[in-house]
Amino acid sequence: MYPVVVNNSTRIRLFLFVLLICFSNSSLSQGKEIPLALIPIEGNQAASANQILTYEIKRCGFFYLAKPEPGAYVVKGRFVSKGLEGEFFHPDGRKLFKRTYSAGKLKRDARQFADDIVLAATGRPGIATSQIAFIGNQNGKTDIFICDYDGKNIRQITKDGLPKRHPSLSPNGTILFFTGSAGQSRGIFQIDLRTNQRKQIVATSGSNHEKAIVSPDGKRLAIALAEGNYSDLYVAKVSGKSRKQLFKSRIAEHQPSWSADGKALVYTTGIAPEKTQLFTARIKNGSPPTPLAITLPNPSQANWSPDGHRIAFVSENSGNKSIAIHDLRDRSTRVLVAGQAPVWGADSRHLIYTSSGNLYRIDADTGEKTSVISGGGQIYDPSWTR
Repeated sequence: MYPVVVNNSTRIRLFLFVLLICFSNSSLSQGKEIPLALIPIEGNQAASANQILTYEIKRCGFFYLAKPEPGAYVVKGRFVSKGLEGEFFHPDGRKLFKRTYSAGKLKRDARQFADDIVLAATGRPGIATSQIAFIGNQNGKTDIFICDYDGKNIRQITKDGLPKRHPSLSPNGTILFFTGSAGQSRGIFQIDLRTNQRKQIVATSGSNHEKAIVSPDGKRLAIALAEGNYSDLYVAKVSGKSRKQLFKSRIAEHQPSWSADGKALVYTTGIAPEKTQLFTARIKNGSPPTPLAITLPNPSQANWSPDGHRIAFVSENSGNKSIAIHDLRDRSTRVLVAGQAPVWGADSRHLIYTSSGNLYRIDADTGEKTSVISGGGQIYDPSWTR
């Protein structure tokens, strides 16, 4: 056998080839669904529980249903005196958890079981128990509504029909903030959804650009206020107190969204008449804002994913609005679907958004689109618990 002589140029080409193969295999494995065996639940409500759990497992997008076989996660369950007892096993046989769900409502218990399965297998929170708040406009009257993630169980929160915008749910879904009017007052208001008590926390001019968004830890608000000639950004406690301006500038800043760690904001800036750009800014260190490397026209309405990796936003071109995603890891940007007001779910995979007055959900990885609420008036400004 003759010796093979490899020069430096050939070594580099071989290295790049191997690197490409490894990267391709890694990408394929990241997008692959996980096999999961769902052993039928046992007990007096088994039929309904199996139906709910099967639906939620299929819907989440992370799994495909398989037989109990090597490489598959395994789900088991049974009804006991205290409620639904669920178990979840790793493919190597280890029991990942055993819990009893006793909320008193079968759908709630089964959905919580599904969310726990998603978290244990993927490290991401599930969305089955999440809640959506939105503005509903019927005959010119606007009120706030809340529903389950699939559009079911709609509840009307306000009933005065006065102007309202930008509802924002706290991470645990117990507190809601909105901008608008209540009686003779205009500003930012807080509603405790457990008691239905409402109070004004910031008096404002009532501009549509004014908005308050709750931080990931539920302790602070990012607020856009139009107190002068421009809309400026502030950070405050959830009570509205200790409000501090993020930085001073002579351009409009609005539509803030928190980073996953609560240390930065992404927001929209009007850089010229009828022209916008997205910037990020750290909250504490005083560093100057940084523009996002986005080439799509007029980006706005940014929403930062809970895992911190992606920013969804709206690009507007000649009156047409499309939702796009900017990946902070490789700086890539892609258009996803026509619509506006994108909001990430807790799993950092699904988005809700509005289009033609209706509410939709889309899987950002596969592009699968689902209607959540349609008909019965205009829907806008959705918010989603995380």
